[in-house]
Amino acid sequence: MARCIPTELPNWVHQEERRSTEIKVYEKCVKELSDDWHVFYSRPWWGLNAQGGEKDGEADFVLAHPELGVLFIEVKGGQISYDERKDQWASTDRHGITHNFRKSPVQQAVACKHELMRKFRKSKRWPKNRVLAHHGVVLVDTVDPGVKVIGGYETEIFCFGKNFERNFLSWIEGRLRNHRDKNEGGPGREGIEAIYEVLATPLKLRTTLSRFSTADINAMNQLLTGIQLQTLAEIEIENRLVVEGGAGTGKTVVACELASRSNSSASNVALSTVSDALLTDFRIRLGESNPNLQIISIDELVQHKSKFDLIIIDESQDVDWSHWTKIEEKLSSDKSKLVCFMDSNQAIYRMATDLETRLRAKRITMRVNLRNTQKIGKVINNLYSGPLTSVCGPEGMEPRLTIVSDIESAIVGICSELKKLNEEEVVDYSAMAILSDNKDFVRKLQQSLKAAIIFNSPAKNRALNTLTVDTVFNFKGLEAPFVFIFLDSDSGNNRELSYVASSRARTYLHVYALNKESLVGKAINGNRQ
Repeated sequence: MARCIPTELPNWVHQEERRSTEIKVYEKCVKELSDDWHVFYSRPWWGLNAQGGEKDGEADFVLAHPELGVLFIEVKGGQISYDERKDQWASTDRHGITHNFRKSPVQQAVACKHELMRKFRKSKRWPKNRVLAHHGVVLVDTVDPGVKVIGGYETEIFCFGKNFERNFLSWIEGRLRNHRDKNEGGPGREGIEAIYEVLATPLKLRTTLSRFSTADINAMNQLLTGIQLQTLAEIEIENRLVVEGGAGTGKTVVACELASRSNSSASNVALSTVSDALLTDFRIRLGESNPNLQIISIDELVQHKSKFDLIIIDESQDVDWSHWTKIEEKLSSDKSKLVCFMDSNQAIYRMATDLETRLRAKRITMRVNLRNTQKIGKVINNLYSGPLTSVCGPEGMEPRLTIVSDIESAIVGICSELKKLNEEEVVDYSAMAILSDNKDFVRKLQQSLKAAIIFNSPAKNRALNTLTVDTVFNFKGLEAPFVFIFLDSDSGNNRELSYVASSRARTYLHVYALNKESLVGKAINGNRQ
């Protein structure tokens, strides 16, 4: 099996449709080339033109063999065409859209060859003898036209679809064995090491954590539609419902979608919760342009003068038990709908069956975690004891646990990590949240953030590119791609806080704790609590 750089393609490469053809070539190289071959995928280069100006490009593939030589490959997908009158190469994708190439595929391969060979020769490891270096173009989806020349280039330079599928290795070896000068040889082992010096740092594929996070979130969001539609369909049948589900099962998203849909059919709709931050999130999601929709707190709801055709309550487990009679009184008729969304972690909150009985409602259970990556989902499930929840998102990054001796050490570590994520990993501060119920920590953290000129705000006042700093309770129902948690000795052993806090993170979770035996710490280490 060929030795490939990178050894494994990142998730975001697989998720980019335009790279699907390159992935086929990568997988073909892995499968058909022996371990004498060294395959470098997506290698960038930079150089200067004759006038001293900058130029840059990317080698789709560089294939190196110590005895045979080095082959530079340009890959094109779709149906390739060449217009002799305009000297124009183009590709038509599966959607029927035609894309013109600025340069011919052969010119692109040749440019890569010349620039990278120039860099290889600068290495002290590069052999003194002439190293054979050829180029080629792989047209994965194109049928061999049966001619000898295309656009002035001999067709042996090209690997067409049939050849790619059945004789790819033979074509590669042919490109390096044909038209070989007797004084040319392979780079040898030393030359291969020189190529690694130039190409082995995966600059093109070393993606930022921001890119990883975005790709993982996009993958999870694609799971959302079918499950939500099924839940919404069930909701439409009943007038009184309790929709239960663990953290990340999409309850808030469904609540907002229900409010949005019902605005056109119901004359008066209320969307309510106890959390001010979640109310802010509702208003951001739904806007202020729905005249029939009232986004109000539970206290405002029970005191409201109007009655409603539909009342939607999120985070119902936090509603005071004495409020439910008043909430029911706000329904305009027996046919009015009351839909309550609640977390079903039975060891922490009021059981869904209690509320179901109290409201004479039907219960629906949402069982698929659509918020968190699988690795974060494992941590959450280790803190969870409600109905079985499946985590169907991508694997994601490993959650991190840092044990610190005091608050100051935690703040130094978090601030350093914030800067690194923002400056090196291109993560906007608005994608990050720091959660803690320790007031002394929050006060000192805000002082440090101010000194570092990192703007922050509580969840209910979130602004563009502003870091969120808040308590765990205030962040209930909300989420962020990157979440930091500080746990002191008391909060580290609080099951409710540990469960809620860790489940806020979509793709990145870093816990700072004073106690190495904290519940979240044990959950990160794989122990079910």
